Amino acid sequence: MPNAQNAAGNVELDRSDILLLRALQQDGRLTNQELSQHVHLSDTVCSRRRRALEKAGVILGYHALLDPVRVGYSESVFVTIKLHADSHDDIAAFEEAVQGIDEVMECYAVAGQLDFLLHVVAQDTPHYERIRDRLARLPGIERLDSALTMHTVVRRTTLPLPPGSSTRGRQP
Repeated sequence: MPNAQNAAGNVELDRSDILLLRALQQDGRLTNQELSQHVHLSDTVCSRRRRALEKAGVILGYHALLDPVRVGYSESVFVTIKLHADSHDDIAAFEEAVQGIDEVMECYAVAGQLDFLLHVVAQDTPHYERIRDRLARLPGIERLDSALTMHTVVRRTTLPLPPGSSTRGRQP
């Protein structure tokens, strides 16, 4: 059962944990009974393992996965941002401000020539232009570049897990 963390902070997972996580990634709506059948454990043991994985922070939550196009977001844009300065205050101000833009789906601080990489969704090009204008006014921005996607080649929502054998604590 997931209790121990190794030196890298990874939770050690056994075969049953991996099978449980794999099943939940495919369908987070599985009842405990259905899940226990997938992982070949009793309902009680399965429920205990699921709670332990939640408590350990391995399972962060349960969500419905929406199709962005079907709910009106046909544009997916990747935005790179370079700040004027690398001071802690400038970075903190940008990070706080960017969280207020709902169309920013992901924002990563990155190493190298740039400071941030954002994934933004928009209803159409004019909508993205308005979002871009808002982004350009965020604190500390020196340069902002956009890359509109043509089409999605790979989009995964499940993490690759090690095979359900005796592997423990491996991370990609």
